[in-house]
Amino acid sequence: MEFDIIRIMDKRDLDYYIDDIMALQDYVDKTLKEDFWYIQTSGDEVYSLFENNGILLLALYGDRISAVSIAGDYHEDAEMVKQSGIPLNTSKCLYFDCVFVDTKDRGKRLQQQLMEETICIAKKSGYKRTWCMVCPDNVYSVRNIEVLGYNKIGEIVHNLSGWKRNIMFREL
Repeated sequence: MEFDIIRIMDKRDLDYYIDDIMALQDYVDKTLKEDFWYIQTSGDEVYSLFENNGILLLALYGDRISAVSIAGDYHEDAEMVKQSGIPLNTSKCLYFDCVFVDTKDRGKRLQQQLMEETICIAKKSGYKRTWCMVCPDNVYSVRNIEVLGYNKIGEIVHNLSGWKRNIMFREL
């Protein structure tokens, strides 16, 4: 099965895909083994990350979106992490907000592929580091993130959800 990885570079393209992105995220969230594994990203957050030097990638299988990745220059979650006492260097640092994969396409390394491609773009754009949050119980995502060279630098309880999250970091 061959997937096309495309980068959304234009707001018109984001406008075109946003409803399908949000519908896929909602579907994926409802199909996860545990409710607390994923905190949904709002449409406003997607636009905010996109407009703030964001890297938005879609994995397409034909016309169907199979997976989505969104990362951006800054997110308010960084303040929550810093306030918890975890030393997070956000200078020239890309925040991975989310990666989600359609149930039909899980197990095909799409999370890793999207994150690898985002890291390549980030390096070319002058980023020096990247970070993300992941539910420690979601062993699939934790494993994918660790394979890409991320290390756990701490753990927090997310302010909005009350759910535990590992803070993962890597130098580029």
